[in-house]
Amino acid sequence: MAGKYIRSSQTISKYASQEEVDSWYTSSCGFNACNRHVTATSWSIFIDDCAGFSFEYPKKITICQNKIYNQMKNLHHLNCVRIISPVNDNVCGHCLLLQEQGKLILIDTGIGLLDTLMPEERIGRPLIDLVGYSFNEEQTAFRQIEKLGLDPGMVTDCVISHLDNDHIGGLADFPKASVHVGVEEFENYRSGNPRYLEAPLAHHPIIKTYPRSNDSWFGFEARKVDIDIDTDIYLIPLFGHTLGHCGIALRTDNNWIFYVGDAYYMRIELSDATHPVNQLAKARAENDTLRIQTLDKIKNLMHQQPNIEVFGYHDIEEFYTYKKLINKSIINAYHSNRDIYQSANRSCI
Repeated sequence: MAGKYIRSSQTISKYASQEEVDSWYTSSCGFNACNRHVTATSWSIFIDDCAGFSFEYPKKITICQNKIYNQMKNLHHLNCVRIISPVNDNVCGHCLLLQEQGKLILIDTGIGLLDTLMPEERIGRPLIDLVGYSFNEEQTAFRQIEKLGLDPGMVTDCVISHLDNDHIGGLADFPKASVHVGVEEFENYRSGNPRYLEAPLAHHPIIKTYPRSNDSWFGFEARKVDIDIDTDIYLIPLFGHTLGHCGIALRTDNNWIFYVGDAYYMRIELSDATHPVNQLAKARAENDTLRIQTLDKIKNLMHQQPNIEVFGYHDIEEFYTYKKLINKSIINAYHSNRDIYQSANRSCI
């Protein structure tokens, strides 16, 4: 990979060989004026709506935005659902957007543009009322990707925990993306199970299913997802909520993230069996015995491997925690690298 951007917790710097410098220096970037500053996530440095960035190393290098985006690895946390339920009046849909090697990979999609525009036709009034959907087009993954300055057409793959509509309603917004899902879940979907809707897959995407594997990940069965990127992504069976429900594990730098989908609705289920949300989880589980066994396995993992980041789909407090951490990393990176930011702004003229 040409050019390396080190993590935002360290000093921002750029390393390049003389050959790379000459290549960048002589290439035509065609960037426009901008007045935005460099921002940072907890994983990588990127340029926010800035069409150019210059470094003096060892001569002036001008790099246009699309080249930065093609080089870096970045993980975005998106809230793509709002549900109002008796247990919580602000239930979220915590999706992930992985940006790597010129590709965008979504982990669950939330509801989609068509869901917000034609909810009764696509979802139906009974399910809307049962779930408690609150529709907002700006909250869809498609619109949030646009706000990040990225092209939704770059979404090449969607890795799906399970096929409930609030997790896959947005698939139709990315018609060229391949869908990756556990084979048990897809077979359950195709069986005519009334919990699933036909609309999210009516555009007939490429669907890649993953059968049982002999590989393991910290004591869990692990199914390696077939996407041509450096980051390892695994479907981790967490059956119970549905008969094929999976979590998704991915490695970021030296850390593991474990997204557990709807294995729990709220994190408090792991510590308080009397909380009202447990009854809702039980009611929506296709196999409640398996659901409870899955919760026990997650609790054991968190106890034995405290450095693994574990979070679910619907807990708004978990989502807010990530949002605060990312905002804090941006502010810290800005203050600790003020001279570089100011230099960057002067270069974007």
